[in-house]
Amino acid sequence: RGEQSKNDVQVGIVSWGPCGSSDDLPDVYARLSSQYEWIAREVCKESSNPPQPFDCPAKESNPAKESSPAKEGITPAPSF
Repeated sequence: RGEQSKNDVQVGIVSWGPCGSSDDLPDVYARLSSQYEWIAREVCKESSNPPQPFDCPAKESNPAKESSPAKEGITPAPSF
């Protein structure tokens, strides 16, 4: 963690484990960089305002799809 949160970079997430609550049991982390392309693709596909660093292609406006709560187009995460 940096002195200011704007300098922080998330490199992993807890895949499973007690999340630091136990000295006897380790947490198991997933390295985000190994799945960056999948994450970027899904964010671009599902977000109405994706972060600029993902460099998402422009979307065509489709009001019918935007009002639908269904998430039929979500691609499962790759397995290791």
